[in-house]
Amino acid sequence: MLYYIYIHAPVKPLDNQPTEKLLVRIVFVIQALVRSLGIVLGVNLIVFTATPLFLAILSPQKIQKMINQSTTA
Repeated sequence: MLYYIYIHAPVKPLDNQPTEKLLVRIVFVIQALVRSLGIVLGVNLIVFTATPLFLAILSPQKIQKMINQSTTA
């Protein structure tokens, strides 16, 4: 019995390798997509946080009006 397990145990991982490789590839693709999305979201966040700052530097009164409108609405 132990001899049978010892001889036939290495066969199962070899049989499962194509699906494991496929899963690993899928995971890598998902990670790459998440990283690229994260970069895009990070750039968008930088743009969204930077534009109000630039606007505040350029025209503080307009920003104050926008803040007042957003708080009242």
